[in-house]
Amino acid sequence: MRSALCSLLLAAALAGCSASPAAVDLIAAARAGLAQARRAEAQRQALEARGLEAQAAALDAAFDADVRAVAAGQVGPAGDPTALSPEWVISARRAYATTLRALAQQQLRDQAAGAERLDNLAAADEALEMAGDLLVRQLQLAEPVRRRLMDIHGRWIDGD
Repeated sequence: MRSALCSLLLAAALAGCSASPAAVDLIAAARAGLAQARRAEAQRQALEARGLEAQAAALDAAFDADVRAVAAGQVGPAGDPTALSPEWVISARRAYATTLRALAQQQLRDQAAGAERLDNLAAADEALEMAGDLLVRQLQLAEPVRRRLMDIHGRWIDGD
């Protein structure tokens, strides 16, 4: 009876709130996954920025080509000859500037969203780091108690 009671108390003490070394490993794996997600986000942001830069370069080339075509007297978008008049230049410049502003605004929105995603990943990593530290401390604090209970349990079973 005494041995059964001791075993029950020992099991309750050890199973109650004690941390598991496997939980520490799980947190480490989750943090590694977050690090991988941060790297992927940084790569995605770089690709997105290069895409917007390519769009701006294509817009520059198209504007230059339009000006050259109109200056050479080639046919305009509506199929009629277009003269390089001041009105045409002003209209084309406004359209070009509007499109460049839209690309710049898109880039700012993308950068802000990417920064927010990276901040969220960093916050999750920080929370996991704190949880891991707490688990390690819990394991360190519980170990002497576990050893002492095991000693007591062994003496009770042996009849000391």
